[in-house]
Amino acid sequence: MKTILTAQLLNTIQAISMKNVIILVAPLAFFILSCQRNESKDVSSPAEKNSSSETIPKVFEKISSEQSNLTFSNTITENIGTLENLFNFDYFYNGAGVGLEDINNDGLLDVFFSANQVENKLYLNEGNLKFKDISEEAGINIGKKWSNGITFVDINNDGHMDIYVSQGGPNTRFNRKNLLFINNGNLTFTEKAEEYGLADLGISTQSTFFDMDNDGDLDCFVMNENELYGVDPINLYRMVNQGVIRKFGLGLFIIFLHELE
Repeated sequence: MKTILTAQLLNTIQAISMKNVIILVAPLAFFILSCQRNESKDVSSPAEKNSSSETIPKVFEKISSEQSNLTFSNTITENIGTLENLFNFDYFYNGAGVGLEDINNDGLLDVFFSANQVENKLYLNEGNLKFKDISEEAGINIGKKWSNGITFVDINNDGHMDIYVSQGGPNTRFNRKNLLFINNGNLTFTEKAEEYGLADLGISTQSTFFDMDNDGDLDCFVMNENELYGVDPINLYRMVNQGVIRKFGLGLFIIFLHELE
């Protein structure tokens, strides 16, 4: 009797277990089949999708230097034998600016590239995105040192845009004056920063012109870097105590210390 009951119990347990297995396996099989059906709905690649959709127009188009003749490069050369390196001049890699303006009133924007160590460049727009380098005949490198920024302004209100160049670099104060090129109206310029009171002696980065006091005349705001660069605390203390900054300017004293090393 006990043997018969045990056999019946085992048969019952096996039947229940098989039912559970069937119950558990059925949802899993259904899930796998569903995933396969979803994956088979769309097997097209992103490229095929894009080709079938509407073509998006280009926002920008690259123009080669061979086509435009714009070949300017603000090439920087380090020299640890002078102050022209990052160790002695904190702003060595700050770069330089570019400006666009119609300098000859022909309706086309011309390009001025300011440069640190190499010469500034002025390109005349001849149309169809072709430019001509007129830097030499325009005279825009007279007094050029370490140029940082470029600002176009009609400072004398004669209808021709003039050029104001912000200068700096690892130079003494009187060897980095900002430049103002007055447009002569014939694609040449005359430097007159001293005459206009705009030969700023700071480490100028960029400048802007606006009428600050609403008197109808343009005022100038010049943005300069801190002149206390490349000076350790001991030498800075010496400079302050000896009045060197007030008497000669910081740039001259830094060069003096550099020559003593």
